[in-house]
Order: sequence, then structure tokens, then C-alpha cells
Amino acid sequence: MTTATPWIPFVDPLYAVVPHLSHWWFLGLFPMLIVVAVVYRTVRLPPSSSVKKILISSIWAFIICVAVAAIICFGCMLFYHVASRHLPLPLG
Repeated sequence: MTTATPWIPFVDPLYAVVPHLSHWWFLGLFPMLIVVAVVYRTVRLPPSSSVKKILISSIWAFIICVAVAAIICFGCMLFYHVASRHLPLPLG
């Protein structure tokens, strides 16, 4: 008879239990960031504001910030790729 061992967060890594999730861990950040942004903005804004408007504006702000970060990372990668062709080779 086998006993099931429970998964303990912050002690057992999730990829040890579900190995194919180790490549997609970053997708869990998106829902967490959206929930944190909505809760933060809901607490900070006056009670007369709509949660639906807060949710939509938070999602748009998140999408715009991720797009800007992706463009910056792509620009840095492109700059490194172009600049590394013109750099001298290191000695040794």
C-alpha cells in the first residue's frame, strides 16, 4: 500500500512534483501580478470607483509595461549583438 505524500509549498519545489511545469513557471506570474495590482488599486482608490474599471485599467497598464520591458530587452539584445561583432577578441 502506498501513501500519498502531500506537496508543501516553499519546501518542495513544484517542478519536482510536476516536471513538465518547470519550463512554464513564468506564466504563473501574470495572474499573480494582475491580482496584486487590482487589490492594491482597489484599496488606494475611493469607494465610489468601480472594480471593473480598476481591473481593466490595471490589465492595460500591465500589458503596456510588459510590452515596454520586452522592447527594452530586445533593444539591449540587438545592441549587444551588433556591438559584439565590432569588439576585439579577449586575449588568452
